[in-house]
Amino acid sequence: MRKITFWLTAFMILMASCTPSPAVKLALTSVIATPTSEPTTIPTLAAIKLQTVTSYVCLHTGTSFSTGEPADFRCNLDTQEFTFTFAFGETVTAGLFGSPEPVVAGQPVSITTYANIGDLDGTCVLTDSQTGAPLQATLTLREDLVVRSDCVVGDHRLTMAYNVRVIPPACVPAVIWESQTPENFSLVPGGTYIVEVAFPNVTGDDAWWAHETSWVEIATTGPLTFLGAVGKAYEFKGSCTDWDRMEWATHNLVTPPGMLENFLHAGVVK
Repeated sequence: MRKITFWLTAFMILMASCTPSPAVKLALTSVIATPTSEPTTIPTLAAIKLQTVTSYVCLHTGTSFSTGEPADFRCNLDTQEFTFTFAFGETVTAGLFGSPEPVVAGQPVSITTYANIGDLDGTCVLTDSQTGAPLQATLTLREDLVVRSDCVVGDHRLTMAYNVRVIPPACVPAVIWESQTPENFSLVPGGTYIVEVAFPNVTGDDAWWAHETSWVEIATTGPLTFLGAVGKAYEFKGSCTDWDRMEWATHNLVTPPGMLENFLHAGVVK
């Protein structure tokens, strides 16, 4: 009977140790908070201890707390501001971002960081995330840098990390054509372009999208002529990676991306 009791007890402990931790509950927002867990002990019959760190991500910035997790989290994609609501109704607003985005190598970038509870301003310290060296609010960079901001506001301590993207000067395209009235223009073979245009003269089934300005990236292998277009055409004059071109377009073009196939189908590109 003692043997049965011993093995039954051991089995119950084993089942308890294998029970998964409850999932972190997150508010439904446009950005997802990602919990990560790492075991701190070797699994045994005793309960497995887990150390959980939850990161809240918005665009190029991530945030974590060392003094307790919020009950709710939201991110304003326009201002890059975090809003954290805690169980007792206390709300922390925080931010860490740079301007301009992306940064052209050698161009000054201004770093903004803060953490507030209503009218209570917190204290934030900027450092290089790799070296720990203190950073000023204005930087001149030649390569990417992850900026860290450690903030204290009220009883809350939080750490934010912001990835400053730096692109080479060759990744800033030149405007080679621009018109506010319908015109024809051509692209020569062998170039890499971004065309940001609309086609106000298009009628029929394709008119609904052709009248809205959109942009496409085009690497030409032959001549292309755009008919009755309004907008701009840019050319990348030097070598530039796909990633850096996309980084420039994402932060400098306010219109949505389009598809060259749609232009060809509508007969506005020959």
